[in-house]
Amino acid sequence: MDISTEKLSIPEGLDLIDSINLTTIRRVWISWKVAPLIIFAIAWDSFLVFWYSVAFKGHTPWIMVVFPIGHVAVGLGLTYFVIASLFNKTDIECNPLGVLVKTYPLPWIGNCAVRAEDIKGIVVRERFGNRSGNQFGNQGSMTYSVMYIDSSRKEKKLVKGLTALEQATFIAQVIRNTLGLPEEANR
Repeated sequence: MDISTEKLSIPEGLDLIDSINLTTIRRVWISWKVAPLIIFAIAWDSFLVFWYSVAFKGHTPWIMVVFPIGHVAVGLGLTYFVIASLFNKTDIECNPLGVLVKTYPLPWIGNCAVRAEDIKGIVVRERFGNRSGNQFGNQGSMTYSVMYIDSSRKEKKLVKGLTALEQATFIAQVIRNTLGLPEEANR
């Protein structure tokens, strides 16, 4: 194991696979948080199947067929998200030449490859899901992104949607260690 990563404690939900010239951080998407979504997606899709089975049985008004098309799109997106949450993994591969982020087996946005010379720094940013809050005073869910700073000092995303600060901080530190980057001060 690389001396720069052996002192770091690996947060829950991440695995570190260290080889001679490559360090891979693997994040498995599945968690208990997806269980309510599974139930909701089944209910949503079942209702749409029932709706269309009734609509296509006889001479029904055209609005019964056209109206739920938006609901079908939401159902397809929700079902795809649930299936991806059950099976997908994200690998962040770091070596002295750069960083590769890939999600598989189901296609997902966010895959990227960045050369080491294009990365001037690594920072962690937090994002609130619901900035205005709700009637109970909750501020919504917070997610974290690992960003890289390019040569023009612009921040660009490497990994987003992390729910634990420890995961984002760990990923950022492994990338810094692998590429030999200094700790980044908040700007």
